[in-house]
Amino acid sequence: MASATDAVTIAAKSFEALRAQTRTLARWWLAELRATLPQRVWSRIDSAARPCLSLAALAGEHVRGRLRTAKGVAEFTWSTTECSPHSVAEWLATQELRRDDVTVAIELDADRFFRRDLVVPKAALRALPSILAQDIQHRTPFEPEEIWHGATQQSDKPANDVVALSHWIIRRGHATAEVARCGLRTVDVDALGITNSGSDVTPMIALRDQALDQLAWASRAVRLMGFSAIFATLVGIVTILVVEASTTARVERAISELREQAGAGLGGSRAARLSALKAGPGVLDVWEELSRVLPEHTFLSELRIADGEISITGFSADAAHLVRLVEQSRLFTAAHLTGAITPDLTERKDRFSLAFRVRGTQVHEPRGTAVARGDR
Repeated sequence: MASATDAVTIAAKSFEALRAQTRTLARWWLAELRATLPQRVWSRIDSAARPCLSLAALAGEHVRGRLRTAKGVAEFTWSTTECSPHSVAEWLATQELRRDDVTVAIELDADRFFRRDLVVPKAALRALPSILAQDIQHRTPFEPEEIWHGATQQSDKPANDVVALSHWIIRRGHATAEVARCGLRTVDVDALGITNSGSDVTPMIALRDQALDQLAWASRAVRLMGFSAIFATLVGIVTILVVEASTTARVERAISELREQAGAGLGGSRAARLSALKAGPGVLDVWEELSRVLPEHTFLSELRIADGEISITGFSADAAHLVRLVEQSRLFTAAHLTGAITPDLTERKDRFSLAFRVRGTQVHEPRGTAVARGDR
């Protein structure tokens, strides 16, 4: 029988295994989410809290970098020959960040953009890409394939169910040239940052069109899935702790009952109790003796052992003589039928119930019961 210490050890190991599985599940979940969501959506999820590395080409063939994180702002200055996707990734590693965890943006002055102000009903935000496409086609001299554009909100608090937007448009050639001055390609950049735009923060537009309500939906979906994963983990931890605590309590109660049972019959002597437990017949001894005593045409469907008292139920071709056979055993005594012998048409034998006692044991109130059931 396992001790309480063993139960606590098992609980600790189970808890540690759950933690390892949770970490593995979290890594798998994030990898699958990254592979499932479009890059244009993933790159803007929780953009306010996401670290941002802004790069700006300076005069004299230099590039200035500014990393904004929750810890603060870190800056560096490189020559254009030193700046590359590899060097950017290495520098981010010194800041304990991965490239995929950071938004890389090229800072451009607002004067480099063509800007239009729009007012769009909140209900129409789902159709924002179509609205912007129509705005480009009918109100600007640009063709969609020769520009990059995007819309940013002018305020976080829309009034009267409408949203004020700024539509920023820049020729791809101008943006590509500025990206190249920083030693990068457009595929290495996530967004364009617009400086001197009259806002307290730097508006950023992705290099592909996207609707604001889609970004909000993606952010809410990610948060919901994150909370669901955390909740499921907590429920698993609590369940394991409750089950292990219940198991520990049952083990302790069983140990206590065995000690009281042995102590009541042997005057509380610990050595005597241990001797009695070792000397007394066990379940295997009882089963072996029954296999020897009972004839081959007899089989058991149930066996109960409780403090030396044994009861059996089964089927036999000669049930009436079983009491005499059990009484002849060197291990059993006081055999008697506990129910009527009834014929069973299915088994074509007589069904019987028989009770007897292990020799040398005293009759007392039962404290525990061992049950074995078997089929033919």
